[in-house]
Formats: sequence, structure tokens, C-alpha cells
Amino acid sequence: MKPPEVFGIFIRCVGVVIVCFSLSAFSQAVLMLVHNTITGFLTQLLFGILALILGVWFIRGAPWLISFSYRQDSMEEK
Repeated sequence: MKPPEVFGIFIRCVGVVIVCFSLSAFSQAVLMLVHNTITGFLTQLLFGILALILGVWFIRGAPWLISFSYRQDSMEEK
């Protein structure tokens, strides 16, 4: 495997971990809502949404990040 492929697999694994964190934040947001803590609810909900977006982008391969890390011309030479 070439280094960009290994880096892509690593990015996808990190994406799965981030999605798990976002699911945890969503469950904590529900608990905050049950306990009538609206500020904590909004904070956890915002964190959960942002983490979910980032995690899904990483799972999809984060093409911008990989192309930034490994330029196309350096990948073609090897």
C-alpha cells in the first residue's frame, strides 16, 4: 500500500471515532434536556452536530485533506 492509501485508512478510522463522540454528545444533550438545562443542551447539541459533520467528512475520505497532504504530482512520481 502506498502512503496516501494508509493515510486515507487512518483518516477514515478517526472519522468513525469522531462519529462515536458525536453520538455520545447527542445522548448527553437528551439528558440535559430531560433535566431542564437548556444551555447544556444547546452546547452538547452544537458539539454533536459539528462532530457528526466532521466525522462523516472523514469517513468519506476527506479528499481535501488527503490532496493537501499528498500532492497529486508527488503521488504520480512514485
